Parts: sequence; structure tokens; C-alpha cells
Amino acid sequence: MIVSFDGKRAVSNTTGLGNYSRRVISSLAQKFSNDEYVILAPKMKHSSELDELLKMDNVRIDISPHPKLGHIWRSGRGILKSAAHHHTDVFHGLSAELPIGVKKSGIASVVTIHDMIYYHYPKHYSLVDRSIYYRKALYACRASDRIVTVSEFTKKDVVNILGIDPKIIEVVYPCIGEEYLSEVSSASVKELRETLKLPERYVLAVGRLVYHKNLILAIESLSLLEDNDVVLVIVGKENSYWRNEMYPIVMKYGLADRIRLLPWVDSRLMPALYAEAQAVVFPSFCEGFGLPVLEAHHCGTPVLCATGSALDEVGGDAAVFFDPHDAKELAAGLDNILADKSLAKAMSDKGRINASRFTPDRMAEQLHAIYEQILLS
Repeated sequence: MIVSFDGKRAVSNTTGLGNYSRRVISSLAQKFSNDEYVILAPKMKHSSELDELLKMDNVRIDISPHPKLGHIWRSGRGILKSAAHHHTDVFHGLSAELPIGVKKSGIASVVTIHDMIYYHYPKHYSLVDRSIYYRKALYACRASDRIVTVSEFTKKDVVNILGIDPKIIEVVYPCIGEEYLSEVSSASVKELRETLKLPERYVLAVGRLVYHKNLILAIESLSLLEDNDVVLVIVGKENSYWRNEMYPIVMKYGLADRIRLLPWVDSRLMPALYAEAQAVVFPSFCEGFGLPVLEAHHCGTPVLCATGSALDEVGGDAAVFFDPHDAKELAAGLDNILADKSLAKAMSDKGRINASRFTPDRMAEQLHAIYEQILLS
């Protein structure tokens, strides 16, 4: 079998959808080594993650012949012509898009839909962006032979918002990165501490500084903690939302000396950052999946999640859940963990078990089965 991928994100994005794309391709290439995998991308952008992927014998890359017009090539006949040149059996759009004309191309197709947060919180997206995201997702879902969603929550959105038949939708959970699959070394902890000058005790939050991530609740809960020695470390880049919405809350509660914003952390050190935290908080109003929950669980760190989206699925019975509008509930959950070492240990153990559900092999097996099914139908 030859599988080609819309490789824009795999090549250009170093986080988020880029990580998902590279992990899909890598896990398939390792698990099903007799198949071939082609990354089709509008332009080349080298990174250590991509270069590692391209070292695999059954993975290759094909770039648009006209990189300056790569966006046009990617959206239609250009990328489909390249896919046909490689004798592609299945084309997989990894980020809610498929090229125009894919249904008539004779190539079987799959699309992954990650979330529809723009639909739930429209005022935080421009009208143009909302329209583009919606139309691309709707076209891709209607044109594809099978749809993959990263959670049951997103599957319900695709059914209810886009009106798609649930029978052609399969839920395939993403997997954790390989850097999280081994124990955190003392050397990486030492490097982390020396590089970032972290406080001794901290609670961690990871995510973009945007409304739906609800990090203001984490700040408010910090002001309510009985344990007033712990610091909140947030991994996220400063932006207008931080300056206009979040930082005024920091100042309101006099928490400037108890909140540390890290705009960037080397991916090598992220496991150590999780492992050294007393707890990880994930207060989002809405998530299509929630990878930081698994990253924390793999590192043995207790996790507290907001209810109401895919986090319920990801956290399972290994997380403490709270109302995303209730700072007191989050603070109480944090105080319990910070004060009770046996509770923290029990949550750590449960978390590691929960994380074992989301492996590269399992993701690869499920995706490969979908490819086989549509080729046989």
C-alpha cells in the first residue's frame, strides 16, 4: 500500500498539528514497514523532527515544483497529480482539509478533523477565518471516503454541526511523542532547572494564550489556594490576550511574583518540566483532544481537568475534574493534591496506566485498518 499525506503541517509546524502529522506518519512507517509513505508539501522547511522522519527507508517527500505557488498546488490538481505520480492508494488529509477534486481523482481519501472550536466560540475568530475553516471541513468531510476524529467529542461536533453520517466517522486517538515514552533522567531535570531557573514547587499549565484555554481560571484559583508558596508556571507566548485580559487579572490579585510565563521550552526538556511539577491544570472550556493531559500522565504528574469537552475522555478516571467556571473548585482540588502525598502518588499511578491507552502502535493499527477497509469497499 502507498499512502500519501497532505504534508504542509508535518513540514512547517513544529508543534500541534505538525506533531500530530509526524507522529501519524512515523507510527505507520514503523508498524507497517512494507508499505510506503509519501509526504506531499507545498515547500521544504528542514527541522530535526522532519529530518528524523525522512531517515526512515519507507518515507519520502515530494515538494511542489513551484514553492511560491505551493498554496495553489496544495489545494487542488497539483497535489493530486503528485499523489497519482507516486501511485497513491490512499490520500490522508491530516488537518481538516482535502484538495478540490479528490473524489474524482480515483484515489481513496481520509481526512482527520481535530476540533470545531471556532464554531463554539465564534466571537474569538474573524468572520473570514470561521468561514474558511467551516467550508474546508465541510468539503473534506463530504468528499472523503472515511473521516477520522481525534475524540468522541469531535465526532459529535462533525455529526451535529456539519451534518455528516456517523457511520463513516472513526475515532482514532492521537498518541504521545516518543520523548515521553522513557523515564525522565536526572540529567534532563538538572538541565531544566539550570536553564529555566524554575521555582522549587510549581503548578504547570501548557497551552496557547487564548480565550477557550481558560487560563484566567488557573490564575484566579492561585489566589484562592491555602498553599501560598506554590507558583503557577504557564508555557505560552505573550500576546494581546495576555496583555489585555490575563495580565490585568494577575495584577488584580497581586500574583506577579507567583506566576511565571515561559514563551518557549525545548521539546527535549518538556518531559522534565511535567515531571517536576506538583500538578498540571487544564481548565479549557473546549478541547478536541488534550495532549498535555497524556504528557503529564506519562511523566507521573497529577492532572486536574475541566469538564465538558474531550478532556473527559482523555483524563478518564485518572484526573480530578472541575467546573471550568469555578475557581474555588479548582483551588480545592489543587490544595488536596498539594497537601496529600498519598493522593498525589495514587493519581500519578493512575495517570501512567491511563496514558498506556494512547500508544503509537494502537494509533497506527487503527489508521491502517481504515485504509484497508476503504480500499476493499
